[in-house]
Parts: sequence; structure tokens; C-alpha cells
Amino acid sequence: MIYLKEADRLRFDILDENKKVGRIEFRSHGTVLYDIWIDEKNRNQGYGSAALKEALELLKKMGIAEVTVQATEDSINFYLKNGFEPTGERDGLTEYLFIHLK
Repeated sequence: MIYLKEADRLRFDILDENKKVGRIEFRSHGTVLYDIWIDEKNRNQGYGSAALKEALELLKKMGIAEVTVQATEDSINFYLKNGFEPTGERDGLTEYLFIHLK
């Protein structure tokens, strides 16, 4: 995984044998998970979960204690599976989830 920092953004390019298969982007200096994208032909192979775990570990080492995400209905189970918890807040078709980095 390659880590890039730009202003208030942190971006992780997900690589498999030096080929980009996806990306994770955090905003607000790492406290908001903005986007996870995995190339369609590489989905459901564990890339997203593995990369998210690695990215969250790095954020924890950077001193970030909590990360939030605004999850759509079709992504909620992914985030729950990866340790995020509902906040109870909703905004239209999305639900806010968070994870404490221990």
C-alpha cells in the first residue's frame, strides 16, 4: 500500500504486485473516511478489509482516536464487519458510523 498526504487528505493506494487495485481516502486530517474504491474485478477478495485495517493502524500511530464514515445502505455491512459502530445519526439514505482506534 502506498500512503500519500495532501493538505487535510490522506490517501492510500492499494497495490497487488505493484498494480493498483483500489484506494482509500480519508479527509479532515484522517478523522473522516471519505471513500474506499476497489477495482470491480478485484472486489470481494479481501483487499478493502485488509487495506482498511492497515490504514486504521497507521492513523492510530498518528494519534487519531476516532474515525467516522457516512455509509450508504449497500456499504453498512462492510463497515460493521470491520469494527465500525452506528452513531444513530442518519442523513437521508446514509448512516453515520464510527470506530474507536484502540
